[in-house]
Amino acid sequence: MEQDYLDDSMQPKGAYTMRVVRGVDKSWKNARSKGLRGIYEKIFWNREIKKRERIDGSAVAAFLQSWGGKEVDSWTTPNRFVDQGLNMITSRLGNISAQVVPIYLQLGTSATAWARSQTGCQTPITTGGLEFGAGTLSIQTTDVTNDTYRVVKTFTASAAFTAGNGPKEAAIFNNSGAALDKCLCRTTYSERTLAISDQLIVTYNMKLVP
Repeated sequence: MEQDYLDDSMQPKGAYTMRVVRGVDKSWKNARSKGLRGIYEKIFWNREIKKRERIDGSAVAAFLQSWGGKEVDSWTTPNRFVDQGLNMITSRLGNISAQVVPIYLQLGTSATAWARSQTGCQTPITTGGLEFGAGTLSIQTTDVTNDTYRVVKTFTASAAFTAGNGPKEAAIFNNSGAALDKCLCRTTYSERTLAISDQLIVTYNMKLVP
């Protein structure tokens, strides 16, 4: 009997790593409490502004942006490939039907369990800054040179996502068209809530395992 060498240990391994970054308080009141007015006056004076003007909140906000934000949550969740994704991989390898590289990320609010016949998030988020969009592709080294396919996208919430409507599923696609063409994989995770301006940074890694 011929041995099947395509066991689980030889499958591509994929996972989503997600981080929620919350910005610092950029209000003028908070800036004054941190003693930044003197710093700002010095900055503006050194820029040869002839007349010192009152440093308002917008100027302080610009300065505080250099502080960056604070990570308030992070998690990693493995994903499973769906039927469309397997077809996408073999078609890319065989140069069939000009398959596009999967770089488009989608978030959703459904806790429906994974099924191989699924074609994306079951309840996609389409508003509030978490809508479908393209990430940035790179090839990384985890164990062996260039063994990891990575897509990173930062979503910035323009609305609050409270309990009951927060993201709890993700999927990755190879096209931004209306039909979204083909889905590579989908995953679910515990619901997360987001405040306005929170950044949800999604890193999708697919590692090839020899």
